[in-house]
Amino acid sequence: MVKALRFLPMFLVMAAIFFLSAQPGGTLPMPSFPGADKLAHSIAYATLAATVIYAFSPKRRPVVCALIAILISAAYGASDEWHQGFTPGRDVSFYDFLADCFGAALLAGGWLLWLRARRGGSGQKIQAELGRKKSANLLLPNKQP
Repeated sequence: MVKALRFLPMFLVMAAIFFLSAQPGGTLPMPSFPGADKLAHSIAYATLAATVIYAFSPKRRPVVCALIAILISAAYGASDEWHQGFTPGRDVSFYDFLADCFGAALLAGGWLLWLRARRGGSGQKIQAELGRKKSANLLLPNKQP
């Protein structure tokens, strides 16, 4: 039951994205600077990727977990763009999808770099960060001191 609760934030973020994308065009207040909508997409999907990493991280190696986060976020971004095609005043935008993928990839890559730096940048086992007995390599093969 406790493990299943780790997926709750992911589903809540997905629901929030779905709700926002279901709003008719022009009803959501957006800043007026150029690229504000792409920034909003990147932030939303970086948040989604973070919750996917949280849901899957106890069971998988960090690199695999990051890839899962990017793939789930990209798939949800594609379905969200398709969904917006049916919403009045909204349209499907490949550039919005790219912003979704960029936000997810930026977060996942940053998380991997953070884990690596936390272990001294050596790519050693990150067992302590994951709180489990089985070892997982971050980016490089394990080197015992």
